[in-house]
Amino acid sequence: MAMWLFVIILIFTFTLQAIIPYYIRETEVFGIRIPEEYVHDERIVQLKKRYTLLLLLLEVVFIGAYLLANVILEWNEASQSFWGASSLFVGMVVSLGLYVIHHQKVRAWKQKENWASGRRVKKVIDTSFRHRLELIPSYFYVIPMIFSIAIGVLLLVKYDELPNSIPVHWGPTGEVDGFANKRIATVISLPVSLLFIQGLLWFFRLSLAKSGANLQVRAKKRSLEQQLAFRKFTSWLLLFISIAITVLLGYAQLSILYPDFGTAKGMMILSVLFVMGILGAVLIYTLKVGQSGSRYTTMEDEEVGDTSTDSLEDHHWKYGLFYVNKNDPSIVVEKRFGIGWTLNFGQPFAWGIVFVFIVFMIFIGFTTK
Repeated sequence: MAMWLFVIILIFTFTLQAIIPYYIRETEVFGIRIPEEYVHDERIVQLKKRYTLLLLLLEVVFIGAYLLANVILEWNEASQSFWGASSLFVGMVVSLGLYVIHHQKVRAWKQKENWASGRRVKKVIDTSFRHRLELIPSYFYVIPMIFSIAIGVLLLVKYDELPNSIPVHWGPTGEVDGFANKRIATVISLPVSLLFIQGLLWFFRLSLAKSGANLQVRAKKRSLEQQLAFRKFTSWLLLFISIAITVLLGYAQLSILYPDFGTAKGMMILSVLFVMGILGAVLIYTLKVGQSGSRYTTMEDEEVGDTSTDSLEDHHWKYGLFYVNKNDPSIVVEKRFGIGWTLNFGQPFAWGIVFVFIVFMIFIGFTTK
């Protein structure tokens, strides 16, 4: 089971990375914003194709090596999980390396040939943008958080009735394979973990309404409609993830309280459904919406009369991945490469989020020993 689950995850991850160049804005190529006149430049077209083909080739190599090693070495479930996770990590590192190489090529072409020369640069701001947003109401995100708090309180109330060894990790087959001695920190570690994740997703939902809209000069109406759709469906995706995680971890916590409630088979089925559900939701989101709503079909006509170009702002993006702009009040901004959002590291609050996350990971590490 573990082997095939990781094969599915590897296929999904590599394939998604490979097609990313075609599911983001055409004017954003490997983290570099280019004028529209260069979107169909033969070098850009070929660079995208090469990146995609290389990653698909790597996908075949990694999955083939993983399956072959499993047959030859006859791995058990634990080894399948370890090497599956290792393959995923190494694959992401290699993918990142390929991205950086292609990013540098586009940057070099743009600088050497001065693509932005002689063009008026504009930045479009729509003051009515926030009033038209159709996001999932915040209280829908609070409901799962109330559940986590209730479970945490219930665990503390029934603390004396809990076993001396608390389950803290479940294997691919749903069997508990990690225990920790009973203490307050261990008992509340799962509810706190769940509450932290739910709170983070809620924070991103709130940020969708406050983050500035990135509209295109030559297609103001179209890009506005795409932005509205992008944020609307992002709020749906965030809520779906919050509910899915709540169901999975909630089941695990209830099995600690009521051992007869949770079974290994039930945990395994829920884990598989969780992974498949998240992967499926992200895939649909990518194919139907795309980054910045680039795949969303809108009836608004494109405005082609303006010959200006969008604000490039490449200097605020480090390798097209890390956004650093202290003059932008937004905490969360759209990615330039990839699907979703990232932090504005020019704002101290963003670093505060990183710090809290690190502290949280250390807390979980200590409480589950």
